[in-house]
Amino acid sequence: MLKRRIIVALLSAMIFSLTLAYISYTPIAEREANAWYDSFGAFIQIYLLFSVPAYLLGGVPISLYIDKYIEKGLMKLFLYLAGGFLVGVATIAISFLTVGLEILKYGVVGSFASLLFFVLMMLAKQIKENFTEEV
Repeated sequence: MLKRRIIVALLSAMIFSLTLAYISYTPIAEREANAWYDSFGAFIQIYLLFSVPAYLLGGVPISLYIDKYIEKGLMKLFLYLAGGFLVGVATIAISFLTVGLEILKYGVVGSFASLLFFVLMMLAKQIKENFTEEV
Protein backbone atom coordinates (compact mmCIF):
# COMPACT_ATOMS: atom_id res chain seq x y z
CA MET A 1 0.00 0.00 0.00
CA LEU A 2 2.81 2.41 0.86
CA LYS A 3 4.72 1.36 -2.25
CA ARG A 4 1.74 2.24 -4.46
CA ARG A 5 1.38 5.63 -2.76
CA ILE A 6 5.06 6.45 -3.31
CA ILE A 7 4.83 5.48 -6.98
CA VAL A 8 1.66 7.54 -7.40
CA ALA A 9 3.30 10.45 -5.55
CA LEU A 10 6.30 10.40 -7.89
CA LEU A 11 4.07 10.13 -10.96
CA SER A 12 1.90 12.97 -9.63
CA ALA A 13 4.98 15.13 -9.04
CA MET A 14 6.14 14.54 -12.60
CA ILE A 15 2.74 15.33 -14.14
CA PHE A 16 2.30 18.34 -11.86
CA SER A 17 5.77 19.68 -12.69
CA LEU A 18 5.27 19.18 -16.42
CA THR A 19 1.95 21.03 -16.24
CA LEU A 20 3.37 23.97 -14.29
CA ALA A 21 6.43 24.10 -16.58
CA TYR A 22 4.14 24.21 -19.62
CA ILE A 23 2.18 27.08 -18.07
CA SER A 24 5.34 29.01 -17.12
CA TYR A 25 7.30 28.49 -20.34
CA THR A 26 7.45 31.24 -22.94
CA PRO A 27 7.83 29.87 -26.49
CA ILE A 28 10.73 31.21 -28.55
CA ALA A 29 8.38 32.91 -31.02
CA GLU A 30 6.80 34.97 -28.21
CA ARG A 31 9.98 36.06 -26.47
CA GLU A 32 11.06 39.69 -26.37
CA ALA A 33 14.51 40.77 -27.42
CA ASN A 34 17.18 41.31 -24.74
CA ALA A 35 15.20 39.51 -22.04
CA TRP A 36 16.18 36.43 -20.06
CA TYR A 37 14.04 33.30 -20.39
CA ASP A 38 14.57 29.93 -18.76
CA SER A 39 14.36 26.73 -20.75
CA PHE A 40 11.49 24.29 -20.41
CA GLY A 41 13.83 21.80 -18.70
CA ALA A 42 14.84 24.39 -16.10
CA PHE A 43 11.21 24.91 -15.15
CA ILE A 44 10.68 21.17 -14.79
CA GLN A 45 13.69 20.87 -12.49
CA ILE A 46 12.59 23.78 -10.32
CA TYR A 47 9.05 22.45 -9.94
CA LEU A 48 10.29 18.91 -9.23
CA LEU A 49 12.60 20.31 -6.55
CA PHE A 50 9.57 21.60 -4.65
CA SER A 51 6.87 19.08 -5.59
CA VAL A 52 8.67 15.77 -4.92
CA PRO A 53 9.37 16.53 -1.23
CA ALA A 54 5.88 18.00 -0.82
CA TYR A 55 4.27 14.86 -2.22
CA LEU A 56 6.53 12.41 -0.38
CA LEU A 57 6.81 14.15 2.99
CA GLY A 58 3.39 15.77 3.11
CA GLY A 59 1.04 14.06 0.69
CA VAL A 60 1.82 10.41 1.37
CA PRO A 61 1.44 10.61 5.19
CA ILE A 62 -1.76 12.65 4.89
CA SER A 63 -3.10 10.16 2.35
CA LEU A 64 -2.34 7.23 4.65
CA TYR A 65 -4.10 8.93 7.54
CA ILE A 66 -7.18 9.92 5.50
CA ASP A 67 -7.60 6.50 3.89
CA LYS A 68 -7.19 4.72 7.22
CA TYR A 69 -9.88 6.67 9.09
CA ILE A 70 -12.33 7.97 6.46
CA GLU A 71 -14.68 5.76 4.44
CA LYS A 72 -16.86 8.17 2.44
CA GLY A 73 -15.46 9.22 -0.94
CA LEU A 74 -16.68 12.83 -0.90
CA MET A 75 -15.28 13.42 2.58
CA LYS A 76 -11.97 11.89 1.46
CA LEU A 77 -11.85 14.28 -1.49
CA PHE A 78 -12.51 17.28 0.76
CA LEU A 79 -9.80 16.20 3.20
CA TYR A 80 -7.33 15.56 0.37
CA LEU A 81 -7.98 19.10 -0.92
CA ALA A 82 -7.61 20.58 2.57
CA GLY A 83 -4.44 18.57 3.17
CA GLY A 84 -3.04 19.72 -0.19
CA PHE A 85 -3.80 23.31 0.75
CA LEU A 86 -1.90 22.95 4.03
CA VAL A 87 1.04 21.16 2.39
CA GLY A 88 1.23 23.82 -0.34
CA VAL A 89 1.33 26.64 2.20
CA ALA A 90 3.77 24.76 4.45
CA THR A 91 6.11 23.99 1.54
CA ILE A 92 6.45 27.66 0.60
CA ALA A 93 6.59 28.84 4.21
CA ILE A 94 9.38 26.38 5.05
CA SER A 95 11.28 26.81 1.78
CA PHE A 96 11.37 30.60 1.82
CA LEU A 97 10.94 31.21 5.57
CA THR A 98 8.05 33.54 4.97
CA VAL A 99 4.56 33.85 6.37
CA GLY A 100 1.84 36.09 5.03
CA LEU A 101 -1.37 36.22 3.07
CA GLU A 102 0.49 36.10 -0.24
CA ILE A 103 1.43 32.44 0.33
CA LEU A 104 -2.24 31.38 0.45
CA LYS A 105 -2.28 31.19 -3.36
CA TYR A 106 0.22 28.34 -3.05
CA GLY A 107 -2.36 26.56 -0.94
CA VAL A 108 -4.69 26.61 -3.94
CA VAL A 109 -1.88 25.18 -6.07
CA GLY A 110 -1.38 22.51 -3.40
CA SER A 111 -5.09 21.68 -3.58
CA PHE A 112 -4.80 21.08 -7.31
CA ALA A 113 -1.75 18.90 -6.67
CA SER A 114 -3.66 16.86 -4.11
CA LEU A 115 -6.58 16.51 -6.53
CA LEU A 116 -4.16 15.03 -9.07
CA PHE A 117 -2.83 12.64 -6.42
CA PHE A 118 -6.37 11.66 -5.39
CA VAL A 119 -7.41 10.92 -8.99
CA LEU A 120 -4.26 8.89 -9.69
CA MET A 121 -4.73 6.94 -6.46
CA MET A 122 -8.29 6.08 -7.48
CA LEU A 123 -7.06 5.00 -10.93
CA ALA A 124 -4.31 2.86 -9.38
CA LYS A 125 -6.83 1.26 -7.05
CA GLN A 126 -9.19 0.56 -9.95
CA ILE A 127 -6.40 -0.93 -12.06
CA LYS A 128 -5.32 -3.15 -9.17
CA GLU A 129 -8.88 -4.38 -8.62
CA ASN A 130 -9.36 -5.11 -12.33
CA PHE A 131 -6.02 -6.89 -12.53
CA THR A 132 -6.69 -9.10 -9.51
CA GLU A 133 -10.16 -10.06 -10.85
CA GLU A 134 -8.70 -11.30 -14.12
CA VAL A 135 -5.92 -13.35 -12.51
